[in-house]
Amino acid sequence: MTDQSSPAPYNQGFGSSRARSFPRGHPNRRQGIPIHHSWGPAISRYDSEVTLTKTVGATITVVLATGWAGISLWLWGWQRSFNITMPLALSLLWLTVFTLACFGAGGFAWRLVIGRPAVSPADLTLTLALGAGVLAACSGILATVGLLMKTPVLLVLATAAAGGGISIHRRWTDLRWPQFPRPHAVLLLAAGAIAILGASSLGVFYDQWNYHLAFPFQWLREGMIITYPRHAYSFFPANMGLLYIYGLATGGGWTAQLIHWWMGALTVGAVGSLAGRFFASSGAVAAIILAATPGVIELAAVAGADLGVAAFFLCAWLAVLRATDTHEKSRRWYVLGGIFLGLSVGSKYLAILLLAIPFGLVLPLFSRSMGGKKQTDPSGFTTLLIVTGTAILIWSPWAIRNVIATGDPVYPYLSGSVSSSTMETTDDGEDLADGIGSFGWDPDRLFFAVTLGAFDTGDVGGRVGPVFLWLMPLWLVQLIRRQTSRYERLFASATFLGLLLASLIPSFGRYLIPLLASCAVGCGASFQRLICRLSKSWATVLSTILFVILIGNLNPFPLGHLQRQIGVSIGVVDEEKFLSTYVSHYPAIEYINRELPADAMVYPVAEARSFRIERRLLLEDQIEKPLVVEIAESTRSTAQMVERFRTLGVTHILVNQLEARRMAEINHRDDYLVTDDPAARRRIREFFGGALPVVWQNRHLTVFQLPKVSRIE
Repeated sequence: MTDQSSPAPYNQGFGSSRARSFPRGHPNRRQGIPIHHSWGPAISRYDSEVTLTKTVGATITVVLATGWAGISLWLWGWQRSFNITMPLALSLLWLTVFTLACFGAGGFAWRLVIGRPAVSPADLTLTLALGAGVLAACSGILATVGLLMKTPVLLVLATAAAGGGISIHRRWTDLRWPQFPRPHAVLLLAAGAIAILGASSLGVFYDQWNYHLAFPFQWLREGMIITYPRHAYSFFPANMGLLYIYGLATGGGWTAQLIHWWMGALTVGAVGSLAGRFFASSGAVAAIILAATPGVIELAAVAGADLGVAAFFLCAWLAVLRATDTHEKSRRWYVLGGIFLGLSVGSKYLAILLLAIPFGLVLPLFSRSMGGKKQTDPSGFTTLLIVTGTAILIWSPWAIRNVIATGDPVYPYLSGSVSSSTMETTDDGEDLADGIGSFGWDPDRLFFAVTLGAFDTGDVGGRVGPVFLWLMPLWLVQLIRRQTSRYERLFASATFLGLLLASLIPSFGRYLIPLLASCAVGCGASFQRLICRLSKSWATVLSTILFVILIGNLNPFPLGHLQRQIGVSIGVVDEEKFLSTYVSHYPAIEYINRELPADAMVYPVAEARSFRIERRLLLEDQIEKPLVVEIAESTRSTAQMVERFRTLGVTHILVNQLEARRMAEINHRDDYLVTDDPAARRRIREFFGGALPVVWQNRHLTVFQLPKVSRIE
């Protein structure tokens, strides 16, 4: 008799519309466990070759035709007319190329680690995630040798895509694709299409202009990874930034944004595979619960790190669960789990606290397999050592860089740099300091964490909706009543511990996305487990209610700027006006790139967003004391101030008065350039009030040119 709580086979799909119940009289009929037909009818070798040739030939034809039509209309200017098909066509073309590249790079690495080809849907998810990690490593290697430029990057992408295409051509009939029930597939495609249309035009998400896209953009200009000593964000690990290099080298900001969408799709696939392991046929429900979450749709349309963190982390869980299968060599899977854990931590520091620590605490318990310990299984301590050691090795390049530059492997967290600025006049400035990641417990943060951020919708990715709050108690009841497998209880323990630790971090909705993905696994498995125990009529009623609610989530209008991005993509919103309205320094970017000399260096005051600026920059955090204030306090005249800036290589200064007022308000200061030194305040007024010639001005934006010192002496 099959235990209904035991993990599903490793090649279990998301679900199948062809699934049927056990026949009458079967001992498992009462439990309602579905069984699935085979992946498809057996075909002869001749039929396989004919089918393969027709399929691959048709695919190549469609891709080339779509690409040619899309590129032609792109050059013609489809953005200026209402046309919903062209942004989708171009986006799908780019996603196809990137997927092939990940499949090619991942297939090679998969054979090295696992020692056999990938065949199941879960294997394909892991292969693609591994390929993304390999591509990130390749761009990192190019940066190390000073070759992070468009031509080498595109060569790596083309080589990997060609390898992926060849691999699929050879193995098309061997690959097993997940079977998805039609209603679920329609909902999933609708959620994906909304996010793709948004991602097809450049978003105004502050963090992507500040560092997620800004730093890779500057790396691509410099040919290597660079840091800005006064900008703490430039020392953060950036595996997703290394992936965005491929998008920036190919098409710009929108192609980079689609890579984040792609990682979101990979996260949905990992959620489906994990849920399918815990309870048969629950993968489709779990997948659409996450995919139809409004905050996830919104986040998938911009370039961030959170969906990458979620994808790599869930793949780490998939790998260690595969290590428990009796027919697998567990050590190889633990190594793979460590690789994914390292990729997750290397994408965002918060993954250490929210994901890696809970994962590590439950990991030793996996050595006690349900069906008896395998002789080849490592002990709990050895398992922890394998996974942790591999994860540290994968993450270590970022730590080594920071140790060399600052002496702190996790700079700025151990150095005290995340404390609020010393310039505040009335308050501690924690609002903005939280943006860097100050830690501390308070009841508001605890409430935010345990409610999954559902009642705080102001942040990008923060709109969760009520579905999780309705389904999480059901999962908790089933866990308490031990209606789940032992491995699902371990997974849930790590998830709940992560949510508890989330009460120590700033309350931003996107920070919870990886944990939200884990919750989606439990919600999908628990809902399907309940449905299988109910009568057909009640099961239909509850499934319909959930489906209607999820359809209601597919509304882009409340989701921040997503509806405007969609409008730009289909040509009903002017892109220049959209960007100028919501990126306050955007009008200055065109002037800087067009008019300033190629060797100019710009110092932006109260502005840290460097994306699209094609000149050298002296960047700084807005919460630290501005450099111009430090120089004013340490000099005796405006001439000496100019000389100091000239010594640093600065030729122009960009002042964003709108951003300066906003930063002063956030930090509870009377003025952004505040100082307790009256003489320094006077020098700052003289510095910007007449000592520097204005070369360009547009409302709240001013570009000054630093004159020769003799002109103002």
